[in-house]
Amino acid sequence: MRGCVDAIIMFRLLLLLMIVASAQSEHVTSLNCLDWTLTSSALPNISVKGSVPGGVYSDLKKAGVLTAGDLIYRDNDLTYRWVAKTNWTYSALLKLNDGSEDTSNARVGLEFDGIDTVSAVALNGVVIGTTDNMFTKYYFDIPEADKSGDPPLLSVHLVSPVVWAAAQSARQAQHYPVPPSCVPPEYHGECHANHIRKMQASFGWDWGPAFPSMGIWRSARLVQWSTAYITDLLPSLSSDAPFPSVPDGAFKPAWNASIKVFLRLAYLDAPLTGEFLVRLDDIVNATFSAQLTPSELELSVVTLNFTIDEGLVELWWPAGLGQQRLYDLNVTWISQSPSLSRETSTKSVTVGFRTVQLDQSFVDPVNETLGRHYRVLVNNVMVFLRGSNWVPAEVTPERITSTYINRLLKDAVAANQNIIRVWGGGVYEANAFYETADKLGLLVWQDLMFACSMYPVSSDFLSSVRQEVRTQVLRLAHHASLALWASNNENEAALRGDWYGTAANFGLYQKDYVTLYVDTARTVTQELDPSRVFVVSSPSNGLRSEQEGYVAQNPYSNNFGDVHFYNYLKNGWDWRIYPASRMVSEYGYQSWPSFRTMATVTNASDWTISSDQMSYRQHHPFGNTELNMQIRTHLEFPDSGNPLVDYKHYLYLTQVHQAMAMRVQTETYRRRRSTLLEGGEGLTSGALYWQLNDIWPGASWSSIEYGGRWKMLHYYSKNFFSPILVSPYIDGTQIHVWVINDTPEPSAEVTLALELRSYSSFQSLSRTSLQLDSIAAQNASEVWVLDVYRDLKVEQLCHDWLYASLDTCFITFTAQDAQGQPVAPSTFLLLGEPNNAQLKYASVQVTGVHAVSSENQTYLVSLTTDEVALFVFLETDVAGVFSENGFVMFESAMTVTFEARRPTSSDELVGSIEITTLTHTADTSTAWRRYWRRWLTRNAT
Repeated sequence: MRGCVDAIIMFRLLLLLMIVASAQSEHVTSLNCLDWTLTSSALPNISVKGSVPGGVYSDLKKAGVLTAGDLIYRDNDLTYRWVAKTNWTYSALLKLNDGSEDTSNARVGLEFDGIDTVSAVALNGVVIGTTDNMFTKYYFDIPEADKSGDPPLLSVHLVSPVVWAAAQSARQAQHYPVPPSCVPPEYHGECHANHIRKMQASFGWDWGPAFPSMGIWRSARLVQWSTAYITDLLPSLSSDAPFPSVPDGAFKPAWNASIKVFLRLAYLDAPLTGEFLVRLDDIVNATFSAQLTPSELELSVVTLNFTIDEGLVELWWPAGLGQQRLYDLNVTWISQSPSLSRETSTKSVTVGFRTVQLDQSFVDPVNETLGRHYRVLVNNVMVFLRGSNWVPAEVTPERITSTYINRLLKDAVAANQNIIRVWGGGVYEANAFYETADKLGLLVWQDLMFACSMYPVSSDFLSSVRQEVRTQVLRLAHHASLALWASNNENEAALRGDWYGTAANFGLYQKDYVTLYVDTARTVTQELDPSRVFVVSSPSNGLRSEQEGYVAQNPYSNNFGDVHFYNYLKNGWDWRIYPASRMVSEYGYQSWPSFRTMATVTNASDWTISSDQMSYRQHHPFGNTELNMQIRTHLEFPDSGNPLVDYKHYLYLTQVHQAMAMRVQTETYRRRRSTLLEGGEGLTSGALYWQLNDIWPGASWSSIEYGGRWKMLHYYSKNFFSPILVSPYIDGTQIHVWVINDTPEPSAEVTLALELRSYSSFQSLSRTSLQLDSIAAQNASEVWVLDVYRDLKVEQLCHDWLYASLDTCFITFTAQDAQGQPVAPSTFLLLGEPNNAQLKYASVQVTGVHAVSSENQTYLVSLTTDEVALFVFLETDVAGVFSENGFVMFESAMTVTFEARRPTSSDELVGSIEITTLTHTADTSTAWRRYWRRWLTRNAT
């Protein structure tokens, strides 16, 4: 009997496919390629070619109206600010029918995926719709009067976001103020960003410039159809199977699939009959009969339910835990109403099969005062989150390319990251961002676009937010990489901490907070996407915050939720200053980009440490003062007498400090993943540093410079985020050595070797090893404690002509398996401060470059040095990445790999590689100053 059923199903599918092949589909015409014109209502003499998708700044620059150079050159953000304070119009003739379709009975409309931001959309001067939200998808019907005759003139009249936001703020202030009014003056930004639903950072932030742009920033189209048009698919995939707690490639459970199909119906007098054809790769082919009834709602929704038998689909895993198996899900509507033309509409999305949970159970059910977990489980496997935060990669959205997005996300995974947080002051990223994350296994923590402000809760504002959230959930929820939603960045902490003077009326602002983020944002999100994790704020105490009215007494509790941690006044290289939190979702230290990157946006007059540009591009209040203080704690401040040389060395030293501080901080968090401290702190489950990328060249917390060049930090993050890690630290005279294993498999028979080394010799002073039977899976543990004097004999082995000092020696560590292969990156531990180290000037040279693969543009770079060198940093004009950088060179020769990202040659590389070491940053008298300081310290003691 089963064979007969299969035959009937196959026959019916073939018949449907024949119908689909012969039917007419909805008619969609892109508006991107129309002959757009950009004009200014305030300056009628400006009329230039426009672009869709695009923006005013880019179109004016391309047309030669903005003549002072690139948008981000020097202080052009101020020079070009007039653009943001002017109203602009995009217009084009709209051809409604190319003659190939009979659209006499069709519903015809315009669909905009994104308009930035406040606009009136008009045909032949008659407004057919308005917009006020950059993040909302808009649809406007075309009136009957415009469907015939000459092509109508389509105009999108854009209002200055700066002027509009100020007016909204003033209107709100008649009731009560919603702060903050303005960004700090160091941002060189604009005011009232929280009153307009637009990229908040476009009004200025402490890591980027203000470019409050306007434009049709995402694609637009003309849509014509006679029955029903599928706008969105919202698949929900769940499984009742008990998942194992370790990855198992053979585990392929059954799944329950529920697909919500969102349709826009033509104007109908009677119900519409038809069928839905569902296809999941070659695994599922199913048909569903349906009757669509006109609704008062903008979109009709049909839910299609089916099951997928076990053994048919493979699980999707985060990077490092398994494969990223993806499946194409296709839904086709086929109209069967006899009185209407046979019409089809198709929508496709890519899905992955996985479960995601946020475990907030009590760490000790017997003693609930110790707090709750805050850990992510994917497919029932606990994933220690190793990642970073993402900010907009360009000052205006149209400047970013899918190629650049792809490169940055691949670089995150190359540095052993498994999650990226899309920060709430930017934009919901382009489709290419999430598609790339799906393929790479990079989990996405998705903030809604609210950051560092109070926000209004007027009926108009809340209505706009509902549409925004609805747009983005429908667009993004099918992505396997999307792990959780969070409604805002730091607004719980801002409200409780009285950042903006709200304490006097705390109850009012708390009520607004709950209205916006809980009653509105969370409600809409969970109605559409109930299976995915939703957190109200970051940082937050999670469930504890909810129990305290969604605004905790202490949103930075280390026993609950996540924290953001920044402290620039204490020693960033000291592990003791860092909290033992459940999760740390933001933390970081600033640095400046390399000279090669800074030179692209500055001129020679700017290339001094104290130049106006160095002040102008430092948007963080007191940022340079804090950064310089941190540098002086550990390193010699450049003072050669040559301003250009000192400038280059200063940029390098900021990256040294940042890389080392972030290494110490991250490893401290990772060591605490398995430890519950007295009082309940510890059991850290994630570390997401601030920030991965840059929006322009300037002082920031990024690990990748604007344009894609890796900072020293990104090379270090490749090591400190290694799934298996050796992590040593010094506490008084004790060396503590930890091993961390984030993988689900133990590492057996490991030899951990420690070598004591001197800055004055390539020879190891002593070698000690420890045999480990295994490194436990998903665990961090201390395996070795040594005393520097008793066990390592530092007093005897590291004695110099002044006195015995930890400053003259350092330690290297390796971990190898039984076959002698490394199981973790080699690492080093400085026993004293570099500015006290007995370093000799090191001359590191490139002695040869040899092509390994001309096809993959991979090269071996041979290096030699005449002295031990700290923080050896290689730079080249050729785009690409070295296998390691910022390293300690303790042997006279070594080889690194370079992977070029454009065609090059060995000769070009040899000539372009520039090398900086720590001793290059001090003049010849530095060593004598160091010895003099030692002598004074010794005699004072």
